[in-house]
Amino acid sequence: MQEESTLPFKFDKALGLQTQNTQVSLLKLQGYLVAKDGSITYPQLGKIYVVDVRLVNNKFTVLSEVKAPGTYTLDEEIITLPQALGMAGDLTINGKRENVLIIRQGEKAMETKHIDLTQSDWMHSKFYYLKPNDVVYVTPNNSKVRSAGLIGNVGALLCLASILLSTAIVIFR
Repeated sequence: MQEESTLPFKFDKALGLQTQNTQVSLLKLQGYLVAKDGSITYPQLGKIYVVDVRLVNNKFTVLSEVKAPGTYTLDEEIITLPQALGMAGDLTINGKRENVLIIRQGEKAMETKHIDLTQSDWMHSKFYYLKPNDVVYVTPNNSKVRSAGLIGNVGALLCLASILLSTAIVIFR
């Protein structure tokens, strides 16, 4: 086979000289969308069924009580829940470790799973590994929820009562 005949079917010829991360970044720009039946539409050849597929746009989102909430893009093909939480800077002191919610788009509907990180049974569930576009929501603990309101604790309530009482004394005196 002549080298020139395969050039149109290769990505960037300099990929071999690039680092792994750069290769993945280039593939994101030059890659192909794989249909559910495992095929791609290749220019000049049409529909081709692919065998070896690498996911290059794997994203997940971590929200609420972590140090760095946001959407993260992966170069790896798989990631575990602990790795995802680690990328987001781990749970803050206000995160409820007994109630981490995973939201996933299933075949027909949204799936949700409440994970108790203080137990080990979740490590054997299908939610141990995140899938593309999963959302990890770390529920705030009770002290965070109480402090978020106008009257979050006893001290704030006493302060409010003191102000109201002082105002009443000044007005009706």
